[in-house]
Amino acid sequence: MQIERAFNAAMTAFGPFEKNPLLGVALSGGADSTALCLLAQNWAQSRGGKVVAFIVDHGLRPSSAAEARRVADRFEKIGVFCRLLTVKTRFSSRVEERARQARYALLEDACAQEGCLHLLTGHHADDQAETVLMRRAKKSGVAGLAGIPARVYRPFGEILRPLLALDHDDLCAFDRQKNVPWEEDETNTDGTNARGRLRLTMSPQAREEALKTAETARIKRILDEERLARLAGTAVFIDAGGGVVIEKSAFTEEFTDCFAAVLRFVGQTDYAPNKQKTAGLMAKIVSNGFKGACLNGCSVFPAAKGTVYVFPEKNALPPPVALTDASSGRFGMWTWVFDTPQTGVLDALKNRKNLFDGRKDIPKRAQSGFPCFFNKQGLFLAPHLEYKKEETGARVFPSPKNAVCPHAMRV
Repeated sequence: MQIERAFNAAMTAFGPFEKNPLLGVALSGGADSTALCLLAQNWAQSRGGKVVAFIVDHGLRPSSAAEARRVADRFEKIGVFCRLLTVKTRFSSRVEERARQARYALLEDACAQEGCLHLLTGHHADDQAETVLMRRAKKSGVAGLAGIPARVYRPFGEILRPLLALDHDDLCAFDRQKNVPWEEDETNTDGTNARGRLRLTMSPQAREEALKTAETARIKRILDEERLARLAGTAVFIDAGGGVVIEKSAFTEEFTDCFAAVLRFVGQTDYAPNKQKTAGLMAKIVSNGFKGACLNGCSVFPAAKGTVYVFPEKNALPPPVALTDASSGRFGMWTWVFDTPQTGVLDALKNRKNLFDGRKDIPKRAQSGFPCFFNKQGLFLAPHLEYKKEETGARVFPSPKNAVCPHAMRV
């Protein structure tokens, strides 16, 4: 069937995969994710692998829990292992955006727990066209007009979107052929949100033009990001503690996009600051008497020998993470692995002073954000500051949400 051939071709382009691949599928129960799960199950089983379906209950509708359970029952009957994930936080503003962030956080954590390196989502060609039209209305640049990327690398592995070349109507037809029902979410077409309103009014011509725009912008974005990578390679140095050192001479107009990418990396935010704000900060940096500034969750301060140091802003540091008899843990962009189970707290050094001298080559205010492990004895490990209370085996390595060069994170 044409849909299966298109799906298999997309997966081949993503490959190679490991032997007996384990695929995670974000399953809402709608027509698109239903088709995705069926296609993924067939693809994985034919290669000796299997699928784990992750069903997220956002708790935004009274019927959502029952709906999630119904979807799980439906797919467990055809041999798909399902995990129900619940968003426990309630949002009073920017509900759609924050629910999306919470959903992806749950999905990525679940993939890590299951040892699943690949998370498939059901975004299709209609979603792509809607995204491009919405971003065009907001006057997005090339990166935004490139639309939804087919692949995004994340700390747990990668997010794959193998349906981007397929239409919603064709996916519905595939579900009917397989005789598998799906759930209907009335908010998709009731016009209560921007995407739903666009879905009701988008013409076939506007859709095709948007898809052409996305492909043209995607190619240009790749070229732009290759240029960005070359710039970063000559002037940007990532410190072991997660801060970034930049030569002051690099701050020319050509460096604007690269600096924005640095601020996105250090701040570990979903988006980089816009060009106007980035250029404004760059103008301050090269001016006489620059003493420091903050932007995008980052602090930027003068450092030694004609450089500036970029590090996480104090108010943007992640909350402490409690460990109980744990062999590993994650704090911000840092993953910790202990040789023996530990009980304590992962946290930033913050304003805990007079513990040790620290490092002379990094501003003291930057060291306050470095990751540390505290137990009942107090500060126990500060690996990036070369401090340990006693000999113990621990490895700390970066698993950032974003890369300095975005092209290393998405296609």
